[in-house]
Amino acid sequence: MNDSGTAIDSQLAGMDRLQGPALLEFGTLWCGHCLRAQPLVSEAMGRHPGLQHIKVEDGPGRRLGRSFAVKLWPTLIALHDGVEVGRVVRPQDVAEIENLLRLIDPPAFGEAPADDDLTLQESAAWEAYCVGRLGRLGHPVQRQRRLYQFRNRHGFTDVADAAFDRLWTAEQLSWAEIRQISDDARAAVSS
Repeated sequence: MNDSGTAIDSQLAGMDRLQGPALLEFGTLWCGHCLRAQPLVSEAMGRHPGLQHIKVEDGPGRRLGRSFAVKLWPTLIALHDGVEVGRVVRPQDVAEIENLLRLIDPPAFGEAPADDDLTLQESAAWEAYCVGRLGRLGHPVQRQRRLYQFRNRHGFTDVADAAFDRLWTAEQLSWAEIRQISDDARAAVSS
């Protein structure tokens, strides 16, 4: 379709034999929605440099789009070992695409400091993230208690509450993202 990604003919056979994670992007060169989505796709793919990106020129008589039940362009389909794990149709922002890509290419957690090296704010952010995940797994948690603890370390502000909610509901964050959320919440108190 264009220079970024690998363009292939939609008659490609063997998609089910693809190894590892891949993003299929169905669309056309003349589609306005596709053209508007390109900067979003490029930005999201820039955060996943090792991810295979396959652009499929779709249209009438092209079997691959039909085999994936593509009805609107652009349609982004995340594959892992040839199996669809998620899709986004006509993405409106980078976050939509990023969430899709995280299904097949989660961020590395990174090097976290030792417990003794954590600030009180970082510790509260880490606990909000971990306990939120435990709650989604069915373990009993005390959300209000954790929220109060987070507020004590990050301030009683709407920004702190939004940061807590993001940590509490997140599926896969890297240590750098957890630290950034904590820092942003603290910065709101200072300003």
